[in-house]
Amino acid sequence: MSRILKIMVALLAIAAIAAPVMAEDRLSLSGSMQVRGHFYDFDSDIDADDESAAWNDQRLRIAGKLSVAEGVSVNFRFDATESEENQSGATPWGNIGQNTHRRADIQFDKAYLQLEKNDYTFTAGQQYFSQGLIGTVGDHVGTGFILKRSPVALFHTKTVDDDITETDASLTGAQFSFGNDTMAGKVFGIYDQGTASGDELYALGFSFDSDLEAVNVKGELNYFDGENAAGVDEKGLQLYVDVSAEVNETVTVGGLAIYAKAEDTDDQITRVTGTGFAGFSPQTYGYFSTDYSIDFDIFDPSGLNQGSMAGSLYADVKLNDDLSSKFAAMYFTVDDDHTADMDGFILNASASYALMANTKLNVGINYMNVDEDGTDVDVVQAMTGLYVNF
Repeated sequence: MSRILKIMVALLAIAAIAAPVMAEDRLSLSGSMQVRGHFYDFDSDIDADDESAAWNDQRLRIAGKLSVAEGVSVNFRFDATESEENQSGATPWGNIGQNTHRRADIQFDKAYLQLEKNDYTFTAGQQYFSQGLIGTVGDHVGTGFILKRSPVALFHTKTVDDDITETDASLTGAQFSFGNDTMAGKVFGIYDQGTASGDELYALGFSFDSDLEAVNVKGELNYFDGENAAGVDEKGLQLYVDVSAEVNETVTVGGLAIYAKAEDTDDQITRVTGTGFAGFSPQTYGYFSTDYSIDFDIFDPSGLNQGSMAGSLYADVKLNDDLSSKFAAMYFTVDDDHTADMDGFILNASASYALMANTKLNVGINYMNVDEDGTDVDVVQAMTGLYVNF
């Protein structure tokens, strides 16, 4: 073998060894794998509504960041083999058809590029748009743009984009952040332009989170105003306040209050968008919050524009280094019973055990009792799940 050929082979071998190292330096991965079991029992005074079910589901979620150059990165997140909602089949949520099982491999929810230069951060692509603490004003996954220069953030995204019929819909928002060592606050607004003429909604909000040493206080105020395509006014005014305190190093107790104004003649609006990524569901407080199959909008539990008044007490208890638990009790009723008289109470208990490194076993139970115009409903939901984070 000639000397030149030997040198070329050596260089190729070095490149083959170095390439994975270079790729690993540029690409960082994280994610989780979860396998869960579900059970629920629905018992109503109306016997025809009674039902119960049990099933399993799973999800492998992977997120990555590819550092292209200084200040330039490509970010993504996808779910693999995610079970369909409330079923055990290995299909992504909402996918149907002859190729469903072959398409179950990957379901992307985020894929965007990020540019950072001087004091500016610009992101473009499919990403998560959120405002405030609880996501009622902004909670959307879509393709769009976010520009940040502290303390201001601006964003725009299309929710519907049809070049042929020009039936576009979009979200445009702005947020201003402020704070000090003990308190952080945000003032934000959003404009939701619908696909039809005259279909538009405005929302304004203020949120805060303060740490006053012995007590932590946080909350959010939202105001909605607009009109739908049919000419019906859309209104909304709602408030959320949460106060908590550490009793000692292992116990934290708290209480929260919720109010949403009823609308007699207008449509009550409780959120601009609702993808659920924000994860605000205090009525299912615990390690499985937002994961239970039977749930409702705490700002409009009846779904009849009657508003809401709710209060909850909760406790987080760390039993030891490996085992922790969460408990909560809530009572709620409508702000105005002009359509239906409704109230109820909810109990939650859940626990999380560190089974191994980066591995947790969670269990939880949720009980709801709701009375609507004399019809009594009892719901029991239980979940268990094995979670591995990496």
